[in-house]
Amino acid sequence: MATNQWPEIVTVMMLVLNQLPSPSLGGVAPVTAMSGRPAMSPTDTMMLPGGLVSVTLQEVADKQISNISDAQLVMDQMHKQLSSVNAAKRAKSRKLYEKQRGVEPAQFVVGDYVLYRDVWAHSRAKLRTKWFGPAEVVKVTSNWLYDVRNLITGDVREAHATKLKFYADCDLHIASDFMDHVAHNSEGYEVEDIVDARYNSRAKSFEAKIKWRGLQDVQNSWEPADNIAEDVPVLFKAFCRRGAGPIVKRMKKAYEPGGLMGEVMSFDEGHGEEL
Repeated sequence: MATNQWPEIVTVMMLVLNQLPSPSLGGVAPVTAMSGRPAMSPTDTMMLPGGLVSVTLQEVADKQISNISDAQLVMDQMHKQLSSVNAAKRAKSRKLYEKQRGVEPAQFVVGDYVLYRDVWAHSRAKLRTKWFGPAEVVKVTSNWLYDVRNLITGDVREAHATKLKFYADCDLHIASDFMDHVAHNSEGYEVEDIVDARYNSRAKSFEAKIKWRGLQDVQNSWEPADNIAEDVPVLFKAFCRRGAGPIVKRMKKAYEPGGLMGEVMSFDEGHGEEL
């Protein structure tokens, strides 16, 4: 096969995959789920001898109307079945996912008694944690952000769900590695502020140091500027406007409307903090 034939092969593979039964669609082919037409078979292209059938235009129109009505009923029933199958599969996958240790943060309500975790750096590469409390949940900001009040001191603080657990005497003042308790998932972390910026010469891109809401300063992390500019554009623009360093100014220029992102490739590595 010649190298210039790949587009043809890709088209053929797409055609084949669209005709195959899909487990996520309850064994129905994608082409059937989308159009109601039966999936093709390799034998469909075989020519068999036979006579011609003569019909009038009115018969063709009547048959088309009848077919459309029948197809609507069949597709409605099929889509209801597919929805049930997909819902069952998602529920099963969700249960398996949530069984993994630390993946699903606990959910709290106002009045719950909890322990909260403080974090500090005990070496260059590791963070250490210890459980404190007891504390009472006094405000629910979101599914992963809570305000808790220490029952002894009366202090109120904001805490992330991954830093809370239901109160138990045996867990009080227990220390452990931070990474043993936190499992990052696809949601649940909110940007509080952007505190610094740098240029990653290896990745040839800008990065922003993020202060996460509900987490401590030692847990600040460097994130790609592309992601931050997309997720929190207002905060990102405000940081670029108030920044005075050469890296921030260069980053501001690169992310302006019509800015030339390609210019970061030639960024002077002698300016500011870099990797």
